[in-house]
Amino acid sequence: MNTSWNMNVATNVWVVYLVAHDNSDGQKEAEVEPYVGYEPVFPAADDAETRDNCELTAVLRGGYVVAILRENEEANVRAAVLAAEKSLLRMR
Repeated sequence: MNTSWNMNVATNVWVVYLVAHDNSDGQKEAEVEPYVGYEPVFPAADDAETRDNCELTAVLRGGYVVAILRENEEANVRAAVLAAEKSLLRMR
C-alpha cells in the first residue's frame, strides 16, 4: 500500500459486512435477523493490517466481511451496500 497519499486517490476505507445469525436460543422457530452493515475503518500502514482491521470489525459485529472499499463518498458506499443486500438477502 502506498503511504504517500494522493488527493485524487480514495483515502477512506470502508468495511461492508453481513450479519445473519440465529437468535432463537433453541426455540422451535428460528429467528434470523440478517442485515448488511458498513462502517469506516482507519487505514493501517499496509494492506494486510487494514484487511485484518476490517475482519475484526465485522467479527465484533457478529458477521463476516463482504467487501472492503476504498471510497471517499459515503453515498457510493451506500450504493454498494444496497447491491450487497439485494444479492445476499435476495431482496427485490
